[in-house]
Amino acid sequence: MLRFTGLLKRYLVVAVLGFAGAFIFISSNSAKCANSLVGDLQSQSEKTENIISQFRSQLSQLPAFEMGFSMNYDGQVSVGTVQAQKDFYRMDNKDLSLYCDGDTKWIYNVANNEVIILKNDLSQVDLLENPLAFFYSLGKGYSYPEKVKSSNVNKVPVWVVDLFPINKRLGYSKISLMIDKRNYSPVRIVYVMKSGEVVTVDITSFTEKKPWEKDHFRFDTAKYNGLRVSDMR
Repeated sequence: MLRFTGLLKRYLVVAVLGFAGAFIFISSNSAKCANSLVGDLQSQSEKTENIISQFRSQLSQLPAFEMGFSMNYDGQVSVGTVQAQKDFYRMDNKDLSLYCDGDTKWIYNVANNEVIILKNDLSQVDLLENPLAFFYSLGKGYSYPEKVKSSNVNKVPVWVVDLFPINKRLGYSKISLMIDKRNYSPVRIVYVMKSGEVVTVDITSFTEKKPWEKDHFRFDTAKYNGLRVSDMR
């Protein structure tokens, strides 16, 4: 059976953090909202609450997107892509694929040729269980400093938004979103687990896409010979 440990957990984290960066990027660069959003952020750019509020208010308006990422975990670097629209999302790299069509979630382990199938629990706001619900909960599920910090990433000036989960039973202790001060695009996302392990995600590319058909976010078990399936719905 495929288990949520080790490699699987780290890539689930990457998928979710990828959504964070993409949401921020679209919120600040979408043609229909860029001018008003940037204006609001410039006037209150140092207040964490206002920045989060602006990001959350744009979630319902997001178009489809594809984003490339590079993850550094325990000295190992891996790359992949995240695609999403509305309640659908998909993450692919050479080790793992994660599909969700809004109702069902498939997690495919490439090396072991096995897949676990789960019901997508819309009421679950855990980072690993429901990425979209997690982002909708940002304003109420986390504590944060009154103002963001300033820093630099590869000579790029950034705002650092630190988020601390209120629910202490969750497996992570902190999420840091690093946002370019010049255009409010995402630069880096750092995820700190309670074990002390750190996952760093650099956003390497971003492209808006026309909406895909729903089947694009469904895993077709019939296409895989010898596939081991664990249906946990």
